[in-house]
Parts: sequence; structure tokens; C-alpha cells
Amino acid sequence: MLGFVLLTGDDGRQLDLCLHRLQGVVGECLPLVIVDKGSRDGTLERVENFVGGAGPGVRLIKLDEPDLTPATAVALARTEIGAEYLLGLTGQDLLCPETLEPLTRWLAVQKPDLAIIAQGWWQTGAGAILPPVDLAQMAAGGADPAMLVADPRRLMPSRELAARLGTPGTGPLDAWNAYDAALATAGSVMVWPDPVLLRPMPESPLQSLFSALTAHIQSLPRAERGAALGTGVRRIGDVMEFCDPASAEAEIDAALGLFRTLGRGERKLARTAGGPAADLLAALQDGGRRHGRTAARLVLMGQTAAQDRARIAALTGEIRDLRRDLDLALPGPGYMRELYERLRHS
Repeated sequence: MLGFVLLTGDDGRQLDLCLHRLQGVVGECLPLVIVDKGSRDGTLERVENFVGGAGPGVRLIKLDEPDLTPATAVALARTEIGAEYLLGLTGQDLLCPETLEPLTRWLAVQKPDLAIIAQGWWQTGAGAILPPVDLAQMAAGGADPAMLVADPRRLMPSRELAARLGTPGTGPLDAWNAYDAALATAGSVMVWPDPVLLRPMPESPLQSLFSALTAHIQSLPRAERGAALGTGVRRIGDVMEFCDPASAEAEIDAALGLFRTLGRGERKLARTAGGPAADLLAALQDGGRRHGRTAARLVLMGQTAAQDRARIAALTGEIRDLRRDLDLALPGPGYMRELYERLRHS
């Protein structure tokens, strides 16, 4: 059985679209636990109205814990319902109802210890979607779970596996550690390639990730640094689709901090790890002291430009669909001209 956990805080009206997507989907067959961590802006009233009309399969837990994490909310919900798999979302996320029935059937037949689901990023609504960077890998089949984006929010462990894993921490590298721990502990791991959740674009995490990776590399014995460095650089590259031009200089400083702690062999390993973060470190090395920062800016500018093109394409598609729907719903120009003439002569 598949169940859902919705963590709400001060989500206000933004929660309405999330609840609209859940309406008619959850109930006895697909239970939902809503955990409100202490909202103060009318969110709780919206949630209570939703629960009142949703039926017995929906439960509400009221807390006063502003720092409650989605992972902790999922762990709490497991004590409330007996669903084998739980999908966690927040009040800013959008569910894709069309994928739920095939996903539920797939889980019932395959029964994996760990399911990895695809997720996308919504811009202004459900129509303007940016796919995850590894969607092509997932859709092609046979994707190596260790090479996918290490985001624990896309993991759905079975009830038994979740009990063994526990709740991850909240540090910059804890998400990677939780992802790796789930892969290492699970007996069977399967990938579901159709986006199930759409999330808002997150803030750029590059500065904190570079700094955390630097501290982590420095704490390791020399023999273990290479593997951790290669994995870390590749994973930082996965999240460079969220580059923020306003943070570019701070991100370059953090990348320089990592670069300066590496030996010659480690620098070569980092630049060949693959992905945009490896390109950034290579630019710092090739540009030297005089031109390294300029070369790094060009790499970040390229990432930002690619992100902007993807956003514009998504928004253009949504506007095109909206215009088509309006043209079909509104009267044509001939009718409006005839109506004008009738009113003018009446």
C-alpha cells in the first residue's frame, strides 16, 4: 500500500494547489497523514477544512515544532498508518495524480526494498515543469541508482527498511549520506521514471556544499580522500542547475577553498570527475591566479544561461497552452462583432 505525508507550516494560499491535487486521490485506499508543525497564517484552517471533507483515510497531527523536517514527519506518520511505502511532500509541492495508479500497481507487484522516484520542478504551475537532470537516465531503464541525483526526498523505502535506516540529519552532506545508506542497506532497489512530485526550485546550495565537502575531505585519511572527492564533485555538479548569479562570487570562493586543499593528484581527479562542478574546478586550475576566477565565472554563467533557457522553454509552453485554452473557451471574433452590432442598434 502507498500512503502520503504532507508537512505544512506557514504555507498560506500556496497550499491550495497542493490540496487540490490531493483531493479525490487520497482516502481509504491511499491514506494521508497531514502534519502541521505550528502554522500561524491560516494554513491550519485550510488543512482542517480539507480533512473535514476528505473522509476517514486522512488524519491530521497538530504540533508546535517549527523546525520539524520532512524526514521526521514521515517517520512520525509511520506510527499512524500501516502503509508499506510513504511519499512525503510539503505544502509547496504538487502531486502528479496521473502517475499514482501505475505507481501503486508497480509497487504492489515489484515490492522493492527501496523505490527511487523521479521528480520535477514547477515554475508557475503544473504546466511549466523542468525535468530533473537525471530523468533521461531513469527513463532509459537500467539506471545505476548510485549515479542518480542523491536526494533522499525521492526515496521510498519499505516499512521494514525505513525502520533500519532511521531519520537522517540536516547537515549539508547528510542528504548524501542518507541516500548512500539507503542504497547500501536495501536488498532490492528499483527506479520509477515518471515524475510523481513537482517541487518549487530550491535555492542554490553550491556554497554550503563546497564548504562542507572541503571540511569532509580534510577529515579523511589520505587513502580515502580520492573516492570521496570524486563522488562529491559529481554530486555538486548535479545541483548546479540551481545556480544563482547573485551568489556567484561566494560560490567561487567556496570552490577555491576546496581546490586549495587538494594535492596535485587530487586536483587531476577532481577535474575528471565529470559534470559542471568538475568543469568549475578545472577552470580555476587552468586559469591560474590571474584568470582563474574569470574562467570560473564563465562556467557559472554557462550554467545560469542553460537554466534560463530551460525556464523560458517551460514557461513558453505553459503560456501557449493557456492561450489555446482561452481561444477555445472564449467566443470568436465573428460572434463578438455580431453582438456589438446588435447592441449598437438596440
